[in-house]
Amino acid sequence: MKFINDITKYLGVHKLVRNHVGYYCDSIYSLSDSGFVEAPSTPKVLILARKHFKETWQTYPSVSHNELRSILSLQTELESGLVKFIHKKNDVQEGFDVQTLVIDKELVDYYPHCIYIPETELVGSMKGENERVYELETPIGVLYYSSGGKVLVCTRMH
Repeated sequence: MKFINDITKYLGVHKLVRNHVGYYCDSIYSLSDSGFVEAPSTPKVLILARKHFKETWQTYPSVSHNELRSILSLQTELESGLVKFIHKKNDVQEGFDVQTLVIDKELVDYYPHCIYIPETELVGSMKGENERVYELETPIGVLYYSSGGKVLVCTRMH
C-alpha cells in the first residue's frame, strides 16, 4: 500500500494514475485503494515488472559521441525487443556510461500502443538525491532497498 501511495504522490493526480497507468507482471494490474487488481482494459502507460525487460550497464572509454552512436546502432540490430539507451558522459574514462534497456518483444507486439516504464527506472527516480537503490533477488521475488534505510518495493517473481 505504501508503494502505491508513493507512486500516486510521485506521479501526481490520483485519478489520472488509476485511469491511465497499469503494472504489468504476466497480466495487467491497475491501482486501487486495496492494492493491485486485474485491469479491465489496457492502460496507456505500463510499469513493467523486472522480468519483462533486460537492463545492462557498460562503459565505453575513449569514444566520441559519433562512435558511440554507431556502436549502439549495431547493438540495436542484435536485440529482438524494444531497445532504449540512456547514456551520460564519463569524464574519468573519457567516454560514456550507457544503460541499455531491452523490453520483451512479445510484450511490445501484444501491447504496441503503450508507453513502457521499467520499474527500476521508476523506483530509481523516487530515491533521494544522496540515496542509492539496491536490488536483491530473494526466494519470494526482487527486493529494492534504498541506502536511506527504506524498502521501496518487493516484486514477486512467480
